[in-house]
Amino acid sequence: MDSGRTFRLMTYNIRKGLGPDGKSVLTVPLADALKAQPLDFLLCQEVFHGVDDDGQSHVISDALGLTAVYRANKHRRVGHHGNASFTHMPIEHVQNFDISTNPIERRGALYTRVLMNDRRLHLFNVHLGLTERQRLTQMRHILALMQRLSTPDDPVLIAGDFNDWNHNVDRFVCSEMGLVNAFGEPKKATRTWHTKRPMFNLDRIYTKNLTIADARCMQGTPWIDLSDHLPLYVELALTAPAR
Repeated sequence: MDSGRTFRLMTYNIRKGLGPDGKSVLTVPLADALKAQPLDFLLCQEVFHGVDDDGQSHVISDALGLTAVYRANKHRRVGHHGNASFTHMPIEHVQNFDISTNPIERRGALYTRVLMNDRRLHLFNVHLGLTERQRLTQMRHILALMQRLSTPDDPVLIAGDFNDWNHNVDRFVCSEMGLVNAFGEPKKATRTWHTKRPMFNLDRIYTKNLTIADARCMQGTPWIDLSDHLPLYVELALTAPAR
């Protein structure tokens, strides 16, 4: 990192470590693949903690040497799953916001505020619902949170699985929320689902008061064999606050 002013981030729906077929157990290979990436932040969705295991957030945290922040959204008899954020930066505040729109499909926005060169970076790790109405309602909730928790000059990053196959949420985030899609207009090269034949740009990274130096969809081996989603990777720099 350049004196704490630039950083590398990845967002990844790991599908509970079950691989692209939904049947494998790939937590360790997944952690090994992530370990090979030089990351300052990792935001994961569908992270599973079983009742009889150490939990995937702990396995990934140990492999990467990063602090893990995990919050469950859905509880079942065999365990629970939710979002997990990982970083080596000083964490100032963590809170999981329930953005569910019904009692069955549980969704959360995991908020982490970290300190970078005396600036507060606001991170929202999200996994949105399966219908457009749900997704727009959830993003309006996140917009209210962003306005309450950050100042206009603060750097903000919202990333995760948006399930936004028709790009209507993308238009709302860019026009109504004033954020920038790190990959620009959705295009074939940034399709993240399904790994075996990517058809949709479901995963996104949106930024505010950040400069995008590089943005890549992680394609090919080993990623096509670890989840049904491909991860997204960005290199970012803090912009100078307005005077």
